[in-house]
Amino acid sequence: SNTILFLTKGESIMAIKNEFFTTKKGEAVYPHLSRPDTNFDKDGHYKVNLKMSKEDAKPVIDLINDLHNRNVEELSKTKKNVKIAPMPYFDEEDDDGNPTGKVIIKFKSKAAYKPAIYDAGSPPKLIKESDIWGGSEIRVGGTAVPFHTAAIGAGITSRIRAVQVIKDVEGGGGGDKYGFSAEDGGFVGEKLETPKSDEPTVYSDKKSSTPPQSTDAIMEDWAKE
Repeated sequence: SNTILFLTKGESIMAIKNEFFTTKKGEAVYPHLSRPDTNFDKDGHYKVNLKMSKEDAKPVIDLINDLHNRNVEELSKTKKNVKIAPMPYFDEEDDDGNPTGKVIIKFKSKAAYKPAIYDAGSPPKLIKESDIWGGSEIRVGGTAVPFHTAAIGAGITSRIRAVQVIKDVEGGGGGDKYGFSAEDGGFVGEKLETPKSDEPTVYSDKKSSTPPQSTDAIMEDWAKE
């Protein structure tokens, strides 16, 4: 069963089951995937905001909205005037407050649950250690988790289960913006290959009986251990 088992303080166990998914490719914003962010919590959280086009984000947003509606409907059977928590996504705006056409989906997980990091090889392989910087192109294998608290209300948390690095941006950006240029015979880091498919996947409760050969299959088996 995928019913919620791991709760933060004040959360209630919900009857609605979690939903697993894999995003399309997006840009990592403020990633904390190698080490937990402890700026606002002494225990820390792994987190990343994923910037995507509205078209690419739609399958995941539709899944989150559907799960949220079912959660509120279930709560409404026993509670009146169910308070609604902020959703884990929002439209990006520029410095003048104008929509950019992009959507930001917010992901996080407790420090006890470090996300698995995969490369973009064939098949994708686990990376032992990797600093992922803002601007890197990634996909996220996540879990949409319904919750309800008296203070915040009913909502959905998008938890990180695994990340695939498509294009790695080291040091938060390309060195050319600092005036660096290529040097003959200089060090060249390993380049990651882009996978053939980046279609989002919504998982069922059935576990694959064949060895995983794709990112989606690997993430599904890993998430359901």
